[in-house]
Amino acid sequence: MPGENKVSLDRTLAEEFRDLKRNASKNLVQMALVAQGVRATNKNQSGDYTKQFHEWYAEFNLEKLFGSKSNFTRYAQVGEVIVKQKANLGREISQLPLSVNALYAIPTT
Repeated sequence: MPGENKVSLDRTLAEEFRDLKRNASKNLVQMALVAQGVRATNKNQSGDYTKQFHEWYAEFNLEKLFGSKSNFTRYAQVGEVIVKQKANLGREISQLPLSVNALYAIPTT
């Protein structure tokens, strides 16, 4: 089982946890920002995703990664929250909760 060999409670182990958390946070933020850009450029005039987006999503089996397209939209909306809050927080973006559901609950207005 992963972690079984991590018996030494020392600075190295603490730093490993910090790095893992930092990378997870960074990846979530990056996924949300990229999703936000994809959504912004692939909506038609009625606000729905374009045919090309639907084809791309299906062809590359992104449902396994994001789940439904509505969940992809949640990531995109989280990207909007991050952009707006980054202006307020500056480099302290790590103060935001780092789950899609928690970030989705933050109002963008």
